[in-house]
Amino acid sequence: MNTYNSKKSKMLAIFCLFISISTTLVFAEKKRQGGTLVIACEHSEGWTRNFNPFYQKALYSTDMVFDRMILYNLMQGGKAVPRLATQFSYSKDMKSITYTLRKGVQWSDGKAFDADDVIFTFGLIRKFKALDWTGATDKIKSVIKVDPFSVQFNLNQVDVSIEWLIGQIPIVPEHQWREIKDPANFLNPNPVGTGPFTQIASFSSQNYTLCRNPQYWEKEKPYIDCLQFPALSGNEQIQAELIRGKVDWAGIFIPDIEKEYVSKNPKHFHYWFPPHNNISLYMNTTKPPFNDLAFRRALSMSIDRDSIVEVATYGHAIVSRYPTGLGELYKDWYDEKVNNSVGKLGTYAPLEAKRILTQAGYRDRDNDGFREKPDGSSLLFKISVVKGWTDWETSVRMITEYLEEIGIRAERQSLGFQDWLDRLKKGNYDVAIGWGEIGQSPWWVYYSLLSSSLMKDKAEGTSWARWSNEEAEQLLQEYTQTTDPVKHKKIIGNLQRIVAENVPIIPLFSNPSWYEYNDSRFIGWVTADNPFVRPMCYRDVKERVLHVLNLSLRTNVSAP
Repeated sequence: MNTYNSKKSKMLAIFCLFISISTTLVFAEKKRQGGTLVIACEHSEGWTRNFNPFYQKALYSTDMVFDRMILYNLMQGGKAVPRLATQFSYSKDMKSITYTLRKGVQWSDGKAFDADDVIFTFGLIRKFKALDWTGATDKIKSVIKVDPFSVQFNLNQVDVSIEWLIGQIPIVPEHQWREIKDPANFLNPNPVGTGPFTQIASFSSQNYTLCRNPQYWEKEKPYIDCLQFPALSGNEQIQAELIRGKVDWAGIFIPDIEKEYVSKNPKHFHYWFPPHNNISLYMNTTKPPFNDLAFRRALSMSIDRDSIVEVATYGHAIVSRYPTGLGELYKDWYDEKVNNSVGKLGTYAPLEAKRILTQAGYRDRDNDGFREKPDGSSLLFKISVVKGWTDWETSVRMITEYLEEIGIRAERQSLGFQDWLDRLKKGNYDVAIGWGEIGQSPWWVYYSLLSSSLMKDKAEGTSWARWSNEEAEQLLQEYTQTTDPVKHKKIIGNLQRIVAENVPIIPLFSNPSWYEYNDSRFIGWVTADNPFVRPMCYRDVKERVLHVLNLSLRTNVSAP
């Protein structure tokens, strides 16, 4: 046999094998289009056809219809993700911020998107203040058009927090909304958007389907054809539909989830509960004994957080080891020096709690087993909790038992959600279990908790404890004056110290990100091995659109 031809044949065979493998890999990586994703992340007795993106009780699918200029990925440290804007930058004096807009974007009705739509949107929410639930326009002096695809926001003062607020605003089409006389009450039943899903295929009070935007700017995306939203009135109904395989994506608390959900279909039923916002006890520091630091410190050291997490959350939450107000979502911001110096306040130390109380004058004067206040009056208070939130209710029941062990009487007060929230805002409560704020950085946690600007007739954000001090106010302000990450880290470290030393709240645990999914039909889900965004499908997780855009139909599933 000719040696040259033999070598040539071998090389040709190798080349063909390489082409074959490469082609296989290309096809393996190619996302398959089609299918309808069923989402159940919000309880409802029946849907109202409301796609007004400025109305906070609009359908929670509205974020799939309307894009924002920038999304912030909290799972990736608050990283800015370009959407309708490709980039932004500050002026030298930091009193203005300019956004470069994406070219070639069309609204779902085929009209072109440009700077005029952005300017119109911010003018609209400035004119109709009910639409500006972020308060962004209070910080903006003017919005001007630099060119057809550049917009400059001039600020009243230097304030880098404006980035997050601008990123929360959905952009609407001027050519549709300029005709709306009462935008605050406009239901927008036939929305025009730039988001991935804009077409209403069907709608009833019990079920509706939202399908792909034919003009969507991300080529080939979305891979999924449609999103379907059944109206399910509670966790039990959602859990039943999950088990039947009728829901692909949910976010509920399921007791003993391995047994009650995963075991029904171990191959395809999954969950992942990464840490989310902190759950804490909020004490009304405007009235005794909660205005007494010694009393607050004793309460913090009387609680067995490990047992609460194990029993109340079935071990899914993560214990708040440090009394700084920051949980595991922001662990990269932890100041270890602060944690090491104040960590004992987050430990279960009932003997130390008793010592602190006795030294501060809280003694059992009538020998009934319970302590009285330093002035001799009885000591009894209520801990408010949302009725039906079983993990929180169990937590509060356990806390009352721990308090009894150190001689303090407390009662659980279960309230309807709106009643619970109203009481916290108005200061009509003693102690309450509640969530912590989250945002682009931990600054939002502390701003929401400590800013006196939020503590007016009603405590907004999570300022329910109504505690602030001059140093904290100054630090909050300093943070907004710079983009220097080193300075930001130092400021957040000092805020951690202030909260830990003064105990305006008692952190309990980092709340789990409730997330269940069925991967029998779709692939590309967020997992612990690929945590590219927060995994929940709730309305306040704006980056969930990135999750949906990564999902595609399995190769062995028939598209409808």
